[in-house]
Amino acid sequence: PKEFEGVRKTLQEMLKEVLEELKDLGAIETADFKKHKRQLLEARKNAMEKVGLRDFAGYKILSLQAKAMNVSHAIDLLESEGLHALHEFIKEMKQRKQTSKAVKQLNEDFRLKLVQAKCEELLKAGMEHPKYRRLKTIVSDAARDAKSVIVFAHYRNTVEKIVEELNGFAGITARQFVGKSKEGMSQKKQRQLLQEFREKKINVINSTAHGEEGLDIQTVDLVVFFEA
Repeated sequence: PKEFEGVRKTLQEMLKEVLEELKDLGAIETADFKKHKRQLLEARKNAMEKVGLRDFAGYKILSLQAKAMNVSHAIDLLESEGLHALHEFIKEMKQRKQTSKAVKQLNEDFRLKLVQAKCEELLKAGMEHPKYRRLKTIVSDAARDAKSVIVFAHYRNTVEKIVEELNGFAGITARQFVGKSKEGMSQKKQRQLLQEFREKKINVINSTAHGEEGLDIQTVDLVVFFEA
């Protein structure tokens, strides 16, 4: 949506600055957005080798690389998952008890604060990624036909958001299914939820990729992947 463009532009400006620094240090060949992810991975590998040789330039490159990866991830979240996912990521960065130099610099950057404020403004106005609206249509149609549905999303925050959004519609009873790590679901709770799904007491499961490892369902009518 056009309302997202200003947010993305600010994040892209931040990323461009870091890429230019890495280029000036000779860590990457170009600051081109289309090639930055592969180059950043290679830069980290090369920087680790420098650190192993006690070349202190490696530490600076590692810090800049981490900074660039965080901003790149923020852009990915905005584009593929929406404002809620981006806002939660920024909030989580600010709440980290132990922060690296890269994260500390990002948290102190006034532009990230502007991005966070814009996310809050748009969310308050009811704006979100159009995929949520499309997902509601797909799942509502399936529920009306008495079909069972599993929706996969990469991050737990997005799974929670999807459950919240879907449960606002008649005929949909959605529950989240996540792995055991980081205060997730115990095996007992997982088994109980799956039994309710088999018995048609609930018709939608929203799961993370980690949750998928524990899924034992023989039949399901529809599977939706919220993002790649």
